Order: sequence, then structure tokens, then C-alpha cells
Amino acid sequence: MANYKALAEATEVTAITFLRRLHAFSKPAIAAAEGLALGLGSSILLHCDFAYAGNSTRFYLPFINFALTPLGATTHLLPRLAGNKSATEMLMLGKPFSASRACELGLLTDTTPDGKALEQAIDCATRLVAKPFDALLATKALLRESDAEAIAHAFDREEKQLLERCRSTEAQEAIDAFFAKKGSH
Repeated sequence: MANYKALAEATEVTAITFLRRLHAFSKPAIAAAEGLALGLGSSILLHCDFAYAGNSTRFYLPFINFALTPLGATTHLLPRLAGNKSATEMLMLGKPFSASRACELGLLTDTTPDGKALEQAIDCATRLVAKPFDALLATKALLRESDAEAIAHAFDREEKQLLERCRSTEAQEAIDAFFAKKGSH
């Protein structure tokens, strides 16, 4: 059995730090997704103010499939956006979902024709730059303020749980099985 614990922990700590900083970012954050948004690539959307994806983009929160738990306040933010049943389905079944479903659930601002998500994100940024800067920052702060304490708590709880899971035999076996399966194809 290969030892992925140190690599997994280092990767997850870096990802957690990135998501914490993205969430705390005072300016509008805009995402564009094309292709496959896997794990962190899907969790990022929860911290962006605007998010666009090509129509054929697939989203995937497979933490459970690797005997891991979500990170980045996903267990707090996802149910608020998508509802408890949909969040539970995405996180406990760990199966992919479409861009149209992500938009329907509130993870995306809009979908675009494939190859146009970045263009849409740039257009959004251009429109935001034309707005009064201080009012824009104040509006973002007000939108985030009421939930700040709960989100900080969720970050802490998820980080602790994820690091414990990274050290578990169950997670190591799931990761080994994944790489063994990949190697046999």
C-alpha cells in the first residue's frame, strides 16, 4: 500500500488555505469553468460571487469516494445554495452533475456555450469595474457579513475532520484502490 497521507495532507492544507483566502477576498471573485470541475474545482464556486460554466462542464464532489470529507465550508454553504437534499446527494453519493444542474442549484450564475465561460466572466468583470468601487466592496461585505461566523466555524470543523480522514486507513485504502484501478486501464 502506497503512503499518500503526507501528500494528501499537504494538498488539502494548501487547498484549505486557498479557499479561506478566496472567501475572505474583499473584491468580487469571478469563476469560469470548462470541462471537469473536480473536488476543489467545484468547491471554489461556493466562494465566488459570480460563476460561469460551459454547457458540457461536469461538476464532481467525490470526497466520499476517497473516504474523505468535504473542505472549505462546503457542508455549510452547499446546503444553503442547493438545499439539504441536493447537497446530501452531491456529497454522500459523490456522483457528477451537469452545468445546467449546477446553475439550477445556485452554484453558477449562468451557463454558456462551450468555450465561452471565460469570455462571460471577463464581461462580468468589465461591468463590475464600471461600478462605484467603494459601494461594490461595501455591498460584498454586507452580503457576507451575516454568515461570517458560521462559515469560519465550518472551515475549522471541516479542516479538522478532513485531516483526520487523510490519516485514516480507510482513506488510504480508497486512494490505493483508485490508483490500482487507474493503472489497470
